[in-house]
Amino acid sequence: MVLRVIPDYTTRHAALKRGEVDIAYFLAAEDIRRTPGFMVKATLPSTHWLYFLDQWDPKSPWHDRRVRLAANYAIDRHTINRALTRGLSRITWSFVHSTFDLYWQPPPYPYDPTQARQLLVEAGYPNGFDAGTLFCDVQATTLAEALVNDHKAIGVRTQLRPLERAAFSTDLQRRS
Repeated sequence: MVLRVIPDYTTRHAALKRGEVDIAYFLAAEDIRRTPGFMVKATLPSTHWLYFLDQWDPKSPWHDRRVRLAANYAIDRHTINRALTRGLSRITWSFVHSTFDLYWQPPPYPYDPTQARQLLVEAGYPNGFDAGTLFCDVQATTLAEALVNDHKAIGVRTQLRPLERAAFSTDLQRRS
């Protein structure tokens, strides 16, 4: 088996259509369904979350719980799910699998950009803030782009920096 990382969506899609790869992840399901001879299978269990490394720094906006809550309210998870996986993903609200001992089902955060902006005002950021760089695994770039756009809509401005998995893991360990 040969595994290839193809960061760009269109290149990954083209490689699948040309027969250069047999399996590809993170493609728009509708594009694949319209391609004769291809099928979509929901087979990749995957958990994604945002981790605000600066939340432990009292000088960081992320230190304020209201800012982190605003970030949650700003994410339109259902639209992202429909756009990226044609609704095939299951939104669980937890990174702990439901079959694990001591699993707790946290309450869901509704998509509410108005409430998100209000929380930013209460936290002292009526015009939002520059949140710096959002690093992500290159395979999650499409998802990260959606998060960056959702946050930008409430005034939280970030620069996206996708990294190859090894570099991402190394960087995450260095920053933690």
